[in-house]
Amino acid sequence: MTATRTRTLRLELPVADYLRARQHHDDIRREFALIALRAEEPASADVPRRLLQLTDELRAHYGAPRDRLAEAVEEARSRGESTAAVDLQVPLELADKAVAWLALVEEADAYCRAGDLLTLESPPDVVRLRQWLVAEIVGQLREGRPSRPYPG
Repeated sequence: MTATRTRTLRLELPVADYLRARQHHDDIRREFALIALRAEEPASADVPRRLLQLTDELRAHYGAPRDRLAEAVEEARSRGESTAAVDLQVPLELADKAVAWLALVEEADAYCRAGDLLTLESPPDVVRLRQWLVAEIVGQLREGRPSRPYPG
């Protein structure tokens, strides 16, 4: 059995933007869960199910780093800080999962834009944050480049 290769991922992100992005993602996930439950035709819920499956997989395999990030943001918020910084020890494969997640969330936004959901599409600041977040994950884990604070 081979050991999972890990790397330290450093994230420095804005508290308010992260909280807004997390709330929006939770709203979409909740609505997709309802769609997936009541879908009569499996194909009609393809994106919702794929998004739910990937989200569940990310929580199962990478829940500890995600939870630590959420804790760091909450701690920074409680201290009145506008930025949170956290170091996370994560498997290198998280980069691939993050890219897949971003593609699905962007697909979910297409559903929102089309009016197929009650949830509105992601606001521009949420889109920028999640694109930056995935770029940071990929850049640090695949390319080994140093962390960069969120430019917004």
